[in-house]
Amino acid sequence: MKDYIKIVRAGEKPLLVKQSISSLEELLPSNLFLCIHRSYIVAIHKIVAFTNHDVEIGGLEIPIGRLYAQQVNKMVRQ
Repeated sequence: MKDYIKIVRAGEKPLLVKQSISSLEELLPSNLFLCIHRSYIVAIHKIVAFTNHDVEIGGLEIPIGRLYAQQVNKMVRQ
């Protein structure tokens, strides 16, 4: 979606916002949110399961990017 991001919230309609994912990542508290892929930022407390390749949130499997795998494993195991 190029310059747009979709923000998915539990129990709410998704929001479509014209903003880069990197600028959104800077606004979010790093102790609550984690960038797991160049296209995905997730709320850490919403992760119910994970492998080296993906995380599960609300029944959805979201891929972990290769460049983010080490950081994701470190944060989720804490």
